[in-house]
Amino acid sequence: MRDRHETLLYLAEHPALPAGDVDALIAAADPHILPLLARREHLTPEQVATLTEAGGRRTFLALVESGRVPVDRVPHGDPQALLAGIDRTDAPDEWLRLLAAWPDPLVRKELLAHVWDLLTVLVHPQTVLTDSLGSAAIDDSE
Repeated sequence: MRDRHETLLYLAEHPALPAGDVDALIAAADPHILPLLARREHLTPEQVATLTEAGGRRTFLALVESGRVPVDRVPHGDPQALLAGIDRTDAPDEWLRLLAAWPDPLVRKELLAHVWDLLTVLVHPQTVLTDSLGSAAIDDSE
């Protein structure tokens, strides 16, 4: 039997969850649920604003990754925010240059992981699977 928290996590990911229920989950301010909600496709501007204010770091990064934070509002001095948004279609080329020249080698290593995932997808025409956290994997079961 699922516990209450696990049920709420499943609800947060359910695409047909009514807007009122999304509002209730946001109001609950659970730090594990807010990042999931931030990745939902059909958020209202009010829900995005509330998530931005109520959510913590993980929620902000999820909002950046999902395109809810405009590129001009992503802090250039925050490598994690830039990495969260690097795969967006509207990500400026400047972000790649900033991250590639970042003084911290761990940031450059994370950038390499993003580039490696992209190259893997481009080189292997097999089906690409993604888990709930957005990590890519190749289905080579053929």
